[in-house]
Amino acid sequence: MTDGGPVRDSRAVSLAAAGIMASGIAWRYWMIPRLHDSQYKLGEAFNVARSFAQHWTIADAFRIGQGPTSHLMPLPGVIAGTVYRWLGIFTPSSNLALTTIAMAFVFAGFWLLFISFRELGAPASGRLLALALLCWSPVNVLIEVIWFRVWDGGMAVAVGMAMLYAVLRVDRVERIGWRAVAGLSLLAAATLFVSPPFGVAGYLCALLLMVRRLPPRRWLATTAIASAAMVVVLAPWTIRNAVVMGSPIVLRDNFGLEFAQANDASLLSNADGDGGFHVRHLLIHPYPGASGYTAMVAAGGEIAYSQKLQHSALAWVETNPGGFVTLTLRHLGQILFPPYWMFPDFPNMGSIAERLAIHWFVTAEGLAGIGYALWRLDRRYRYAAIMTLVPILPYLIVQPILRYRYLIFGLLTFFAFDLIARVVARIASGFSLASAAEARTAPPAA
Repeated sequence: MTDGGPVRDSRAVSLAAAGIMASGIAWRYWMIPRLHDSQYKLGEAFNVARSFAQHWTIADAFRIGQGPTSHLMPLPGVIAGTVYRWLGIFTPSSNLALTTIAMAFVFAGFWLLFISFRELGAPASGRLLALALLCWSPVNVLIEVIWFRVWDGGMAVAVGMAMLYAVLRVDRVERIGWRAVAGLSLLAAATLFVSPPFGVAGYLCALLLMVRRLPPRRWLATTAIASAAMVVVLAPWTIRNAVVMGSPIVLRDNFGLEFAQANDASLLSNADGDGGFHVRHLLIHPYPGASGYTAMVAAGGEIAYSQKLQHSALAWVETNPGGFVTLTLRHLGQILFPPYWMFPDFPNMGSIAERLAIHWFVTAEGLAGIGYALWRLDRRYRYAAIMTLVPILPYLIVQPILRYRYLIFGLLTFFAFDLIARVVARIASGFSLASAAEARTAPPAA
């Protein structure tokens, strides 16, 4: 076992990575005025940020004047709302500031992916190619520089990849001390608070680390430290919800709404390209249409409405298990291989055919890379596989969209190019060996 010292790249690799990232940042700033600025179409996250800017409250997710909300996790709204309060709501200066913050999270996530796969021993060539695709590809640019002003995707990836990198570093040390246990516990709790899908994956990685590296006599104390850290991180938000919302919501209150949008008989029979999701969304979601908001008010608020929808959807699932399985498999296909209908909402990011091809290529090669890594490579690749595959699971029972897929896109990209680099290196090595053997057996020149 190593002493946990940092694994370093050569100077040339580090400079190449820095150049790729710098050019990616510059390109995004150049693209901002050329993108479709849909700030006022950013949904509940924008409403919460505006409420925080105007009233210091986490409220009004669906309508101005709705009141307190726990529909979203609070940090993105607090950050964006604070910027809006200082610089004005949807002013050039506030938009630029929030884009800069969003890109800081996005590129922190890219860098953490780069060094996490370095910890795993991934070839530098593959890591540089993966970084180049993330920095230079148009597939997510509008999401990153416009939507992530108020939504949490960039922050989620940055914190999730910090969790992955920390687990990999701790796994390398000779002896894991209590300080490392406490630090990792706090980071796992913070990851859960920022991004529940990555948070669950992070805790599974920590559990695997504990079982692999700690003696059983330390398991109880380690679990106690992790539990205490979770309480410390989640308690303020939970208490706030108990006082303000009337219910001790630990994370978010939106599960029933999301589950009901994605599980209904109409989604099996609708012939629209999206299977009827937009029709269903407009019908029951409180943000886009009047019917959903009216129904929410009649039900007694967002918590009661979400619970009502959840009970109704679960009753449908109980009586239609085959339909539920069909929709679950559809969602799995959509989160991995996003269909055409997801792309028109994100214009000015290259042709849809180009974006489809990149997304599908990344998934196909990334899944193959995960399979190869788990079969043949360092066992620590299991941590990266967990962080890739576990966040997919919630989106099997709710409707995936491109913003949700963003969580796993970078990980799939690095797995994809890790495999490609290894295959190319093996082929090149085979050619070299064949050439050497041919040279040895060639007859001497006359």
